[in-house]
Amino acid sequence: MAYDTPMRRETRRRCRELGVAIDMIEGFLPEPETDIAAFRAALEIRRLAGRAVGQCPGCATPTFQRLRENFTAFCDLAG
Repeated sequence: MAYDTPMRRETRRRCRELGVAIDMIEGFLPEPETDIAAFRAALEIRRLAGRAVGQCPGCATPTFQRLRENFTAFCDLAG
């Protein structure tokens, strides 16, 4: 449901109709070599009105510098 598809539109309509909110969108685990921009499509699901995004920064990142770069890039993209 990362793109504007009939499924996403229907899910959003049903959520509004039922008064249901999507609380968290998660599942982001960047590796040191991950191009954070590759998460853009998946983050588009926030248009379903998710209020938070979960990410596990640093789980596989060997250096603090790379961890900071990845996490900063992810936050910028999610924002």
